[in-house]
Amino acid sequence: MEIILEEDIVESIDNVTADDEPPMSTLESAATAIILAFIILSTIIGNVLVILSVFTYRPLQNVQNMFIVSLAVADITVAVLVMPLNVAYTLMSKWQFGLQVCKIWLTCDVLCCTASILHLSAIALDR
Repeated sequence: MEIILEEDIVESIDNVTADDEPPMSTLESAATAIILAFIILSTIIGNVLVILSVFTYRPLQNVQNMFIVSLAVADITVAVLVMPLNVAYTLMSKWQFGLQVCKIWLTCDVLCCTASILHLSAIALDR
């Protein structure tokens, strides 16, 4: 019986997917990087503006808007923890960061995206 390590499985899966997809050209990579960086920055800036507007303008400080602030924080965590590694993975067409970072990234992805969805559900139920 042969023992297969997790690293071997991830490496073999990564090699299979990397061979199936043709690498992006330099122009495609640059355009993709610029567009995705713009999306990440606009997500962060937009959500920070939402948070600042609620905390600086007194009439907006109510329970309903605190749900929106909480959603903005969840979206910022997605933009900071999940999206940059996804951009790197997309541009390189291969996971270069090791198994532990992969596990942390996937955990953050599921956790942060689920939190964002649950915040949307809470806002809908509150309204």
